[in-house]
Amino acid sequence: MKVFPNGFPSDFSLLAVIRANQRYSRASVFTIYNSDSEESLILYIGTDISLLYQDETLVEDNLVNFNASTNDMQWHRIAISVKGDSITLIFDCATQITKRLTRSPSSQISTGGLIFMGVQLDEEEEYFTV
Repeated sequence: MKVFPNGFPSDFSLLAVIRANQRYSRASVFTIYNSDSEESLILYIGTDISLLYQDETLVEDNLVNFNASTNDMQWHRIAISVKGDSITLIFDCATQITKRLTRSPSSQISTGGLIFMGVQLDEEEEYFTV
């Protein structure tokens, strides 16, 4: 089954309502791997909310940190929006932080691999409970 038959959109948003476990300084909420099992896109929460954006055309990882924490055992609403060369976090419907995202105009996220929610490929820990 192909989740993104026309490729991952260049402009997109991720929305989540989460309550983090304080045991972990960083946990993956959403991860896309390419066909070589390398991380293409990861939304992290924990002591900092961050997004790893690995464009197929860039050589180095592009990690954007927002300096917002979810490690307080409270429920949080997180929205990440990527448009053009900017990325915006809306945290708990109140705080809005916009940062620059370095990527080429024709950037693409490789979706030839796996997509995980709540875990990472090389981790056995469970960060979230239902």
